[in-house]
Amino acid sequence: MPAFLRHLRAARIAREEKNTRRLRAVVPSVRDVDDAIRLLVRSNRRRPQVASIDRPPREVFCSNEITTSHYTAANFIFKNLYQQFQRAANVYFLVIGCLQLDVFFPGLSPTHWSTTIGPLVVVLTINAVKEAYDDYFRHKSDDAVNASVVTVVKPRKRAHGGGGGGGGGGDSTTTTTTTTTTEDVRWRDLKVGDVVRVKNNAEFPADIVLMQSSDATGVCYVETANLDGETNLKVKASAGVGVESGEDADAREVFEKLRDARVECEAPNNQLYKFEGKLVGVAAGVTEKVDAAATAGIEPAANDDDDDDDDASKDAVAPADVRRADGFSPTFFPREIPLGVDNVLLRGSTLRNTTWILGVVVFTGKDSKLMKNMTRAPHKVSQLERHMNLLVASIGLFQIVISATLAGTQQRWFKDEMEPKTHAGDAFRHWYLASTNEWPDVEGGVGAAFTQFIRYVVLLNALIPISLYVTLELVKVIQCGWIRCDRKLYDPIYDVRCGVRTTTLNEELGQCQCVLTDKTGTLTQNVMAFVKCSVDGVVYAADVTAKGDSADDSADDSDDSAAAAAKKDAFVHSLARSSPLQRAASENDPRVVDFLTHLAVCHTVVPAVATESNPGYAGRLYQASSPDEEALVTGAAALGRRLVRNANDEITLEVHAPDPDPDSNAAKSLNANSNAASTETFEILAVNEFSSARKRMSVVARDARDGSHALFLKGADAVVLERLSESHDAEILDATRAHLDAFARDGLRTLVLSKRALSKPEVDAWLSTYRDASTALTKREELLERCADAIERDCVLVGATAVEDKLQDGVPDAIATLRAAGMLVWMLTGDKARPGYARRFPYSTTAFARRALFLEDGLSLLSRRRISPLTPRWFQSRRASTPFDSASDVFQRHPDLETAVSIANTCRLIDKDGDLVVLQESDFSPYFDQGFLKRKAAEAEEDRACGGEFGLVIEGGALQYALLDSQRDAFLDLCRACNGVVCCRVSPVQKARVTALMKDKGGMITLGVGDGANDVGMIKAAHIGVGISGREGRAAVLASDFSIGQFRFLARLLLVHGRWSAKRNKEVVLYAFYKNFVYTTANVWFGFLSAYSAAPVYSTAAIATFNVLWTSLPTIAHAVFDQDVAADTVMNNPELYRETSRLRGRDFLVSAAFWSVGAAWHALWCYFACVASLGAAAASTRDGKPWDVHAIGIAAFTAVVLVVNGKVALRTNHWTKYNVAFVTLSVVLWFPFAVVISDAVRSIHWFPYDRVGAVNADP
Repeated sequence: MPAFLRHLRAARIAREEKNTRRLRAVVPSVRDVDDAIRLLVRSNRRRPQVASIDRPPREVFCSNEITTSHYTAANFIFKNLYQQFQRAANVYFLVIGCLQLDVFFPGLSPTHWSTTIGPLVVVLTINAVKEAYDDYFRHKSDDAVNASVVTVVKPRKRAHGGGGGGGGGGDSTTTTTTTTTTEDVRWRDLKVGDVVRVKNNAEFPADIVLMQSSDATGVCYVETANLDGETNLKVKASAGVGVESGEDADAREVFEKLRDARVECEAPNNQLYKFEGKLVGVAAGVTEKVDAAATAGIEPAANDDDDDDDDASKDAVAPADVRRADGFSPTFFPREIPLGVDNVLLRGSTLRNTTWILGVVVFTGKDSKLMKNMTRAPHKVSQLERHMNLLVASIGLFQIVISATLAGTQQRWFKDEMEPKTHAGDAFRHWYLASTNEWPDVEGGVGAAFTQFIRYVVLLNALIPISLYVTLELVKVIQCGWIRCDRKLYDPIYDVRCGVRTTTLNEELGQCQCVLTDKTGTLTQNVMAFVKCSVDGVVYAADVTAKGDSADDSADDSDDSAAAAAKKDAFVHSLARSSPLQRAASENDPRVVDFLTHLAVCHTVVPAVATESNPGYAGRLYQASSPDEEALVTGAAALGRRLVRNANDEITLEVHAPDPDPDSNAAKSLNANSNAASTETFEILAVNEFSSARKRMSVVARDARDGSHALFLKGADAVVLERLSESHDAEILDATRAHLDAFARDGLRTLVLSKRALSKPEVDAWLSTYRDASTALTKREELLERCADAIERDCVLVGATAVEDKLQDGVPDAIATLRAAGMLVWMLTGDKARPGYARRFPYSTTAFARRALFLEDGLSLLSRRRISPLTPRWFQSRRASTPFDSASDVFQRHPDLETAVSIANTCRLIDKDGDLVVLQESDFSPYFDQGFLKRKAAEAEEDRACGGEFGLVIEGGALQYALLDSQRDAFLDLCRACNGVVCCRVSPVQKARVTALMKDKGGMITLGVGDGANDVGMIKAAHIGVGISGREGRAAVLASDFSIGQFRFLARLLLVHGRWSAKRNKEVVLYAFYKNFVYTTANVWFGFLSAYSAAPVYSTAAIATFNVLWTSLPTIAHAVFDQDVAADTVMNNPELYRETSRLRGRDFLVSAAFWSVGAAWHALWCYFACVASLGAAAASTRDGKPWDVHAIGIAAFTAVVLVVNGKVALRTNHWTKYNVAFVTLSVVLWFPFAVVISDAVRSIHWFPYDRVGAVNADP
């Protein structure tokens, strides 16, 4: 073979080994006592390695010890200081402090080093203590987790024996003794390849492939709330090597059946919902399972925490033959069993309702998916902090300019004053000011000017307040406490308070300009009610006179607690109270039976035994990842097809008569309908799972009654209807489409159900392809989608469902309040666009609801000019599937000819022929009109200027093109011209991209609010992320900055706490610079009287304590307790929110400039008033001596303390006892302190001159 071909072959092999990580678990051979379970790993970052279960591996895998702490005892000081000095302000004060040290620059600094180093040390110490406190608990948490104990099951060496008899047909047999033992191992010591046993209610210590559980079918139930926030239980299935008895002692049989088996899987990654692997070489006789664990399920076993089985499992000994009596020989031959995410138990999840499980560890420590997903949250900086940084830079520039000016002025003064002059015939010069030409008193020139410049920089360093960051952080922490303790933000339904997960964004809540909200679970209750359906062209709904309907209506309009309780306990799936549907089900109408059977078979719902605390329905508690599926399965149960078992790839249904009164306690009792007429069993052969891209799911099932095979398909109408057979009844299809339109207009969530009969050869051929795809280690999802597309065709329509998700209480009022406060409110939802939003969702409070055009898979805009305010004319279309065919349709809807003509002429989406212009997804091609959005944005702005009101609805198919770089600006302009925007059928990534567009391009402060894992991207991308604690878990809450129980609390969070925090914290920043300006600028004024000598007017003690003792407490009290208006006033007048939301950086700098000018003016009066009074010739002490510079400095400092505390008192709108106490103490305690430092200063004679004018007096 040529050398270059050998190189190419070697490169190809290397690439293949890079793309796959193989885990091989080699089980001890019965003939070799030295063998052990081993794991061979090939990954994209390791060469092949072997790890043994019963002896140290030759190469060490990633340790299972985790570390979430940031520091250790050895690196805390250095690492913490390094992180703190990432802040420019700390570096600035460190440089100033170094300049003040005589060790480095003797005689340079006009002030003592303690005036800067002291406060800097205090600031650094406070932050270090806070970090150490937080990290201490991280260490405790890590130690507790790493020291947790898990049971590892190990094989012992086995004694060999031989002899005849027994076994397969008289052949000679080898009798062996299989022994297993258990050992409690700390999590940190767990290794790849260990076989572990985890008990009920315990967390999994690593990523584990499930091999066997206490359930005979090999399934277990897992709670993944720590991973994805979902609280509903997930069903996991074993890899197919377990035993049927379900006894813990049979762990030895798991070892035996795993002989020479290996697990091949992907490299470690952070994808929680993906695992691609296969189990290869399982001993013959093991039942192979298709990767359909999503449909496997059974009633979970009762919680059993007893440890009685431990003793039975330890040292259990049982004989085992190589050849069994039935002729079965567990010799090796290759057999591949696909492993998917439903066979893997991830670290961080918890075992529930299962006594124990056995599994093989595949990923440990940092390789586990939990740790791969532990990334730092994005660092969010508030707008105020950005403004503050800009102000710091501006003040720094001002400080440099002033220092350079004063230094240059001094050189000019020296030049003028030190020249020889003639006075009364004698030469005269200020000889005592002559330079010594020794550092730092160098001779005049550039060197002297630069030295004086540095001295002034050091003297005026307090213009930037060193205590600002600590004060502001302390204030924010207290403000967060007020938010947590606000009783009006408490949600009694889920028993949760408002949560605060960051202390850096309080004031950002008061500057929000655009709210981007999810719909399901955020605006709605996420309690799905099965209310309508369409079967064979007939709509079924609850009887108008039904008991439940009237009860619901009365509860809606009543605040009585009893009525609310009755509404809560009522059976929400009102379709079950439809008399026509009940009658058709009782008479076994074939179409209705097929519809109900479809609902009961095509799903991933797991039935569990109901409890007294959670009774479920008819003794069953249906656990599903989707509330929609739970609603559909429960509705089918009430109508005669009750799901009772979903386990081992089989679904069992109880067929009974429909419950005549679903609201009755008897219907919902634990033993309801126990005398079922019959049962039906379906074997689930494959599951094509739902995904956001497919928008559908299907199952291939075999009916045990007659052996027939069928495909059950359900999903969004757009994708299911196009997969129907061309020979389908057109009349029924048109009727169903009309029903879907009606359901959508009512704001209901719709699904379409279809079915296809399959022949056995067709199923066998397809399953072969499906198995190959399910065992692929690369591109598995793509291959499975191709398999699904191949079989999901030529279906027959079964029916359509309509599920209702009601709005939460107070949502319309909350959004009306937010809009009145000047905020844009956009809805980003994964649901389809439907005109029902206009009536059911909070946009009904605006003109948007009456003037929005809802189109499928397209972009639409309705704009109109208001011709006369007395005759409002508006236009609303049907769905895209039934657009206006011509202008005659407009005239039919509006008999008034003038009105119809006006509408047709003013709607820019109606062309000259009267047809509706619809922009479909297909229109967005490389050749589509690039200027379309730009023109529509210009037209929309023109119509808006004329008084038009309109809304924009865009679906995900068109949104992906509107977000292109070439279209983003035009799309943003179009959105700005609209009163409201609804983005439908959007993916989580699109939600995040729309949020980033408004934040980066739109220049708006954005707030993302959602309740599910699909909202995490939007929440993290927004300036402020708010999570809703709802039924979809805690993923959104864990990723958020703030969390609330219901959407209606958002208005109070923003308008009350956000507005207060924005105003208070702005005052804190401006006041911090103001007070430092007042007392620092006096040094500038003193320079005019001291030959610009850069000498301090205050003593060191006064400078060092100014920010800490005399001004800090009033500032904190003002920022914590001040209220310009009461909370109820803000809620009743939301326009007040615009005061803070419209604040921009320019406005902030202008305010800071006014505060600074005022501070300089106040400092001028404070200093020169003291000089004029104490520096006059007639002024003297009690012993007749003139007042010295120190005395004037103390007097000026006293005036400064009085002025700055008076300033905060004047700015206070709401006085409390704490404000009074802190302001009073800050002023009163200064006077005894002044006496003490005055006596101390006089005793050491810091100032060489007796009179303030001595430095300027003529000799």
